[in-house]
Amino acid sequence: MRPLVAVDLTMAKILVVEDDAVLADLVKQTLMADRHDVELAYTGEDGLLFLERFTFDLLVLDWELPGVSGVQFLSNYRQKGGMNPVIFVTARSSIEDKTESFNTGADDYLAKPFEMKELALRVQALLRRPRVREAETLTYRDFVLEPGKGRVQRAGREVRLQPRELALLEFFIKNQDLVFSSSQLIDRVWSFETEATDISVRSCIARIRRKLEVDDSDVFIENLRGLGYRLPADSPKKCE
Repeated sequence: MRPLVAVDLTMAKILVVEDDAVLADLVKQTLMADRHDVELAYTGEDGLLFLERFTFDLLVLDWELPGVSGVQFLSNYRQKGGMNPVIFVTARSSIEDKTESFNTGADDYLAKPFEMKELALRVQALLRRPRVREAETLTYRDFVLEPGKGRVQRAGREVRLQPRELALLEFFIKNQDLVFSSSQLIDRVWSFETEATDISVRSCIARIRRKLEVDDSDVFIENLRGLGYRLPADSPKKCE
């Protein structure tokens, strides 16, 4: 089995997309102090151009950007297969805004104003996540999940899942017939710094069901009232 490899925390390449030039420069200096290579973009359009030219280990993204908004930017990034962590830094702090950001594919959310030290700590935590997934194929019923390639198929048809959805499905397949509460799923699949809620978990499961075209007659990721969620055992084969 191929071992998990963590990113070198002393040399990550980070893209900061922030229209406030003063704040953007302060974020850059903070991250460079931790020996990261940082690029700045002041509009969503410029940020997308950076993504066409370079590969980044992590994105720091404002919501209120001129032209392409932060949520539109993130949606574009995920739809094109972008898998690396994204942290929102924004003045928008309502639960609805946070839910929308996580549903779009954000990994963390930091409301302005914030301490630069906290941003640095959250960036470090996100970068500790393994960047090389286990080289394996997981099967469940007519689903085939390839974590290392970031894709899932059902009955031979490829289905596009966001990184969080893929990670949650992988977790359930590897832990079949076990019941997990929302908080346990957040601890294991979401970053521990995020403000994800039970709504985030339920929304993610609903999206997985919809994208995999699982109807109500299928027993799939059960919601056990008062207990949590469970994927019924199906004795999947695991191929190294």
